Amino acid sequence: MIQDSSLEYNQQWEALANAGIGGPVPYVAPTTYTATPATTADPYLTVVIEGSKYTDMMAATHRPLLPVFYSDQVYYSFAFDINSSTQAIQALEFEASYCDANQYYYNNSMQLSYVNPVDEIQAYVSPTNVWANTGIIIPKFAVGVATPVVVNYLVNTVAHTMSTLSLSVNGTTYPLPAEFQQVPGAIRSGWAAGVYVQFQLDLPYAGGTITNKYSNISVNWQ
Repeated sequence: MIQDSSLEYNQQWEALANAGIGGPVPYVAPTTYTATPATTADPYLTVVIEGSKYTDMMAATHRPLLPVFYSDQVYYSFAFDINSSTQAIQALEFEASYCDANQYYYNNSMQLSYVNPVDEIQAYVSPTNVWANTGIIIPKFAVGVATPVVVNYLVNTVAHTMSTLSLSVNGTTYPLPAEFQQVPGAIRSGWAAGVYVQFQLDLPYAGGTITNKYSNISVNWQ
């Protein structure tokens, strides 16, 4: 296994907020949104949002494709620990979407929904079914406690499909159902090859503030 690790220290993290990422309709931006990389004194990627109801933001970075054993069947995983300041959240999203040298993009967006449905993992199936229910129910991420998360993927670079194989939270593994396997990729012209690592924070109806701290962030290649 080859690890692209300690990504919380990566200086290329960006804080993004716009209508394409999400938010209320008509669109309202959060009043504050920041993504601060880790330092020796504060070893976490710290992501903060403050705003009114349903405002969203994203922390994003772009990582290279690293060598793998089989170029036509690419196994990789996305791992991190998450420590949140609150459970007053609409949803928390996490993904490490893959884009190959031919500009095939494989969207593996996943989120823990806090409100509707309650405590269910949702994931991408198609452009018309971005947040499909997986049937996987897990507790909300504990406040002030680092919770380890790992998501495992398989990209078929010949058939141009991606499978989200499983999710592990706090050491318990949850296989994803069949509809999340062999999901077609799509051409995204102009996109550079690599892995698009993202954490998204969505405020609930009441608005408010979320501060999430992420550590032990890695993309792991097999």
